[in-house]
Amino acid sequence: MQVLDSTVGRDEHILRVQKLYEEGKLTIGTFANLIGRDPITIWGGLVNNPRIGIRCCAGTQGERQDAIKTVRESKTVAADITALLTLGNIDHLNLLRDSFKEVFVAQSTIDILTQEIAQKSGLGSKGFMTVWKEGGQYFRQEVTEEDIQKQITFLQKIKDWIATNCTVAPMTEILKLPKEQRERLYETIGVCFVDTMMIAKERSCPLYSDDHGTRAIAQNDFAVKGFWTQVLAIIAVEKGLIILDDLEKINVSLCEMHYRHTTISGKTLFYAAKSVGWINNGAFAKVLAGITGLSIELGSVMGVVVEFFYQLWKEPAISDLQRESLVFAVLDAIAQQKNRIEVIKYAGALIPARFRLSPVAGTHLLKLVAAWRSIRT
Repeated sequence: MQVLDSTVGRDEHILRVQKLYEEGKLTIGTFANLIGRDPITIWGGLVNNPRIGIRCCAGTQGERQDAIKTVRESKTVAADITALLTLGNIDHLNLLRDSFKEVFVAQSTIDILTQEIAQKSGLGSKGFMTVWKEGGQYFRQEVTEEDIQKQITFLQKIKDWIATNCTVAPMTEILKLPKEQRERLYETIGVCFVDTMMIAKERSCPLYSDDHGTRAIAQNDFAVKGFWTQVLAIIAVEKGLIILDDLEKINVSLCEMHYRHTTISGKTLFYAAKSVGWINNGAFAKVLAGITGLSIELGSVMGVVVEFFYQLWKEPAISDLQRESLVFAVLDAIAQQKNRIEVIKYAGALIPARFRLSPVAGTHLLKLVAAWRSIRT
């Protein structure tokens, strides 16, 4: 097994670049270019980083409505590498094929998959260990031969799916740009991302990308509209391609991959709790983390939470102890980021309104909230 040791200087450079991405100042392609890695590796690293994750959208209502309208009105689409990796990871690649009459992919996207498969099949295919320094502390990660084989299989699945279901669009629009501008775009954003943008522009179709920064450049510089995976799934429900339970499963999967600003409802939280056996762990904990950030307005959070409580009380398969444990877990998570008194006020106002047809359950829940307040103060 090889040991790949990073130098301190390089570690610091990577952390600076990572911080810029976290602040929304870089695309995934730019992140990859600045540290000399490929976008597949960067995507994988972000998906496995609960602190940073993937910036798939800005999280505004207007942005979401525009994206929904775009998907409804489009019959063809250009998909980039982040979109394909996302759908491959949640095992819904066929949702893309079923949603559009034609799916365009850049040859450079296929090339990067081919290169990554070849690299993983060669040097280091028997496994390796990476050692790096962060915050004055050294960390190490072992990647086994089995891990690498799983990665190869995953990437090959996507490549094979592209060959069967997508159109590799020729590149002509990019040649209309001045040479210096074209080279600058390739160097900063990345070849496969720029090529996909240009295909979307040439074919007058939207860009499907799970990288918010990439879509922003496409919209601002080339008037190309775009959308991300959650929006695709929402419209798939409208079209009858999937059912609501499938949508919630996708939403939970996106939260597990740390896709920032994924829209979460009370039913999403309920589905996550059900999937882990009604305990505060795994998928439920990750979905809960997605609605309890400092930047999220408390009223919105409490609306989702009270709906989740309502769904809990409707579910006959849950014991009283499980309900109470989940209520306390949710209130604890919110109170870590929000004012406890304000949480109590919202609960006192929203619970009676939502439980108006189940007043006994609502009264029980209010008593639980009061007990939580007493214990935690």
